[in-house]
Amino acid sequence: MFKKLFGLGKDKLKTPEKQQYHREPLFDLGLGKLVHFDKTDIEFNLQLGLSLVSVLPEHVIIEAKSHAELGMGSHLKRFYGDDDVFFQVNYTGSEDESNIDDVLFFSYRTDKTTVLSSQVEVDNWASKLKMHTIEFEGQTFARVFDSEEEFGTLAEVTESVINREGTKYQLTNTFMLFRRDVDGGSEELLLVCLEDEGDDCVTLSFAVGCSINGTSISVSMASI
Repeated sequence: MFKKLFGLGKDKLKTPEKQQYHREPLFDLGLGKLVHFDKTDIEFNLQLGLSLVSVLPEHVIIEAKSHAELGMGSHLKRFYGDDDVFFQVNYTGSEDESNIDDVLFFSYRTDKTTVLSSQVEVDNWASKLKMHTIEFEGQTFARVFDSEEEFGTLAEVTESVINREGTKYQLTNTFMLFRRDVDGGSEELLLVCLEDEGDDCVTLSFAVGCSINGTSISVSMASI
């Protein structure tokens, strides 16, 4: 997955010196953009015991982006950055900041990423993700979807992805979102995905994150 997202193994795409700046509709997030964001809230939560990120990047360069339709007029856009992080923007209706439902920041736990070798493993993990809770890095997270039901229903979305190299492809994500409360009224999120790239290749990934204020994002064109 990561090689496709970021075009690894190739020279990084350089921004042409005379390229005209184009503003994107969702906080200006887009390919090749350099993102700075106010980390005050996240750093405060870390002091309270929020374990989502041990080292926060100073900035993020968007290396790939994706779009998925969620139905009923809802959409999901992800902006994948270097340092194995991504921003997720959920919105309803047209692609406009006034229609944004929430903005999430996630960091992949790449040391936990595993390529599942059989359908039995895929089915076993799918069953685990339907349970009320999951243990991760010494913490207990509760299922968000169908929280009152005995077993949850996994969400499935198909992301249409493009990276800075211009490579386009689709990625089918079957996932469950979990959460836990943190002292001070905050919450930490855990996103567990079964990522199907085709060719019988399913990757199990974990990403921890939280909600952020989109107005705290400052975006410019990356120079590398």
